[in-house]
Formats: sequence, structure tokens, C-alpha cells
Amino acid sequence: QATATQFFRNLEQLAVLDGPLAPLLENGPIRVLVAGCSKGCEAFTVAGYLRHRYPELDFTVDANDIRKDVLAIANEGIYGAQHGLGQNLGPLGESLRAGMFERSDANWSIVADLRGRVRFERADVLSPQFASYCDYDLVFGQNFMMHMSPEDEARAFSHLVAAARPGGALFVGGMHLDHRVTLARGHGLEPLDWNVAAIHEGDSMIRAGWPW
Repeated sequence: QATATQFFRNLEQLAVLDGPLAPLLENGPIRVLVAGCSKGCEAFTVAGYLRHRYPELDFTVDANDIRKDVLAIANEGIYGAQHGLGQNLGPLGESLRAGMFERSDANWSIVADLRGRVRFERADVLSPQFASYCDYDLVFGQNFMMHMSPEDEARAFSHLVAAARPGGALFVGGMHLDHRVTLARGHGLEPLDWNVAAIHEGDSMIRAGWPW
């Protein structure tokens, strides 16, 4: 399974927290789950965004992946230009990078305050034990289910839905679109049709790797 990942891949998607999903952040503490977190870029991006936009918000991020090697990188919290940090990130991305990292030569290290808000551990989204993840306000399951069979994709999706609290939000991307629509309907989820074009165009990694 591929582990390519970058910081700030799609800040347009997180902007929904300033729009239709803003009521979810009105009362803390907020619990966030990032499944299939790979090297930690998405988990730290979410944490950095929340701290930047909502400095008084009480929140924690739980992140997991099945691979020990990528979790070792996430726990170390030291990254390089190959993780999307050595490029022009735009005004918001530049502000986030400045507040999230300490720079030393070619390395960027996550600051202690942010590191303390994110917890990484090994877990398999296909395992029955994944049911221990529950009652999260925000659940992210992105860019790993496209590697699965339809049966495993459905099981993973079901486990992600179960991890969200009633009224919580599920962020799902990087899976077969028709199957995602079918699964969402089957679970009675309410799709959020908000800023779809900007979100689609905003993820340069997907745009570079897929023919649309």
C-alpha cells in the first residue's frame, strides 16, 4: 500500500469547519480521529488548523495506521521538503507552517504544544478491534481505501461511520466514487454539498496522480 502524503494537501476541505460544520466546534472538548494516518502529515495538519483557527478550542487528535514504519516517522515528528514543506503554500499554508514547525537546516520539527495534542498508535481499520474507536466529533478516513477490495472498502467505511458520534462529521476521500455514494446512502449519511469544486481542485497529489 502506498504511503505518499503531504502537509496541507487540501485546506479547502478543512474550511468546511468555518462554514456548515462550525456548530460542531462550539463546545469542547473536541475529539478527532484520523484513520490511515501514514506518516502523520494529515493528523498534524488538522491539529494545526484547529489551533490556528480556534486558539481557545480544547481538542485532541487520535491517529492510527497499520504500518509501524510510518508510525515511527509520525511519532518522531520531523519532516522534510518531500512532505510538502519546501514549496509556496499560499497565505494560510504559510501561516500554519510558521506556527507548527521549528526549522533546522533541511528539517521541520513539529512544535511541542502541537505534538502533545496528537497521539499515534497502530490499528487496523478492518479489524473488529477498531470498534474501540468511538464517539469522535470528526473522523477522517482518506486516501487509503482505494487500495482495498470492494468488500474491505465497505468494512472499513462501516468502521469509520461507527467511530463518529451521532451528529458528528465523516471526511472520506480517495475511494471509488460510486461505491462511496452507495455506502453513504446505505448508512443513512447526509452528504454535504459544499465547495466541492474547490476541494477537488485543491488536492494537488490527487490531481497529479489521477486522470481527472
